[in-house]
Amino acid sequence: MNGPNQGRSTATSGSSRFTSSALTSNPWVSSGDISRQSPVNSTSPSWGTRSDSTADNAGRTPSSGACITLSAAVRAADHDSAMASMVVSPPTRSARSSGWAGPPGRVVRGRGVAATLEAYLLKKGIMMRNESTLVVAYHSGYGHTARMAESVRTGAASVDGVKVELVSVDGITEQEWSLLDAADAIVFGSPTYMGSASPEFHTFARDSVERWTEQAWTGKLAAGFTNSGSKSGDKLHTLQYMALLAAQHGMLWVSLGLLSGWNSSTSDQDALNRLGVWLGAAAASNIDEGPDLMHDSDLRTAEHLGRRVAEQARRLHRATTRPVG
Repeated sequence: MNGPNQGRSTATSGSSRFTSSALTSNPWVSSGDISRQSPVNSTSPSWGTRSDSTADNAGRTPSSGACITLSAAVRAADHDSAMASMVVSPPTRSARSSGWAGPPGRVVRGRGVAATLEAYLLKKGIMMRNESTLVVAYHSGYGHTARMAESVRTGAASVDGVKVELVSVDGITEQEWSLLDAADAIVFGSPTYMGSASPEFHTFARDSVERWTEQAWTGKLAAGFTNSGSKSGDKLHTLQYMALLAAQHGMLWVSLGLLSGWNSSTSDQDALNRLGVWLGAAAASNIDEGPDLMHDSDLRTAEHLGRRVAEQARRLHRATTRPVG
């Protein structure tokens, strides 16, 4: 019996801004595509409005910031082969199958495709983003790992300037792949089954091969968490597998950063990192109890991991971006 998925939630909101200098130097963007409008404040990337009469300018107020329109951004990217991974038509094959899901199209809907466009424009230097993004990509068999994912989200969302998304990788969509592509940090999560990550997580890892081929996730931060019934349960092997997956993608692994909390006569199992795991966050849950009875220490440890990764993402973001304007 599968436990409840926690869904895909947005913890904080923010807007993306474009630098006018990058646009005006781009031969694929005409001056008519740059308007003196500010992005709409929403939980997904916001796009400026067109200067001509065909644009929908409802609800948008003028400001001194220059923005690029969605149509202009698409034209700016059309000349590059990377466009094939940016605008997509509805998938023609299962999300678990490998390979391209369909021919490129002009169907751009939802936050996922917007995130793909955002990732492309960030890579090209057309857009500068003011907040960091962190995605928790997890699989949960009975709900325990999903609850850990929520704790990671809570910790990450407590850091100012960080937007957090939850993505269940079991049946991941093209739009959700786009969220991963646009993220500054990805925190992997899976239960430990038979000494390794779940089959569903392994399928997700296999399907990330297109990103691996292009090294599309190089430089992103990565971390991991896992749950099993036994105190050990070979959870370390699952975290090592996640760290190796991150290394193959060229990502930078963030460890738990906590001393062992329950290893002396004066300590107790309520301390953080009670299981003494260093590589990531680990939880031990009784096999005859549901996720509502998980140990509070394990959930707080997962929350610590989310906050730690988010803080590192903010530091990395400040170090690698220049002021907008």
